[in-house]
Amino acid sequence: MYEKSTHRVAFQAAGLPGCVVCHSNHGITHPTDAKLAPGPQAVCMQCHTPGDACDQARAEMLTGLIRLDSAVKDADKMLGIAESSGMEVSQARLDEDQARDSLTKARVTIHSFRKDLVDQDIQEGLKLAAKNLQAGKNALAERDYRRRGLGYALLFILITVVGLFLYIRQSERKMPNR
Repeated sequence: MYEKSTHRVAFQAAGLPGCVVCHSNHGITHPTDAKLAPGPQAVCMQCHTPGDACDQARAEMLTGLIRLDSAVKDADKMLGIAESSGMEVSQARLDEDQARDSLTKARVTIHSFRKDLVDQDIQEGLKLAAKNLQAGKNALAERDYRRRGLGYALLFILITVVGLFLYIRQSERKMPNR
């Protein structure tokens, strides 16, 4: 992706080694979204001016990554609650892996330096995360429905047992003593 990007040409023209500009030389650091954020770990701001077109694209890509990461975590939390309640969410868990893969793919696609390509991966991931979140909500609604049904059944059983007890007690009173 980097080889097809505009940064390759710009880095070559400036005599800069491609990967090293963003990832350093021997002390390769673990890539994080912080590399796109403003601040000491930001690599984009070493060359770009705050507010220029590239800076705006950087900010939009970062916002998209944060949204997708948050959506994946929210879905994971919801599915975790449903799963710990004994609900079947295995298909949603498999789909959750795809949403995480979309996040990873979007982070890799950053190397193309094309916001439209990164957005495609982010949108795909957001759709999957929303689907997974809904699956978790549906599972919790089903759990609540089952609990209400169980409560009604237990109440009916209790009323029946009390009724039988009172009926037997009344029948014993009507019987002559022996």
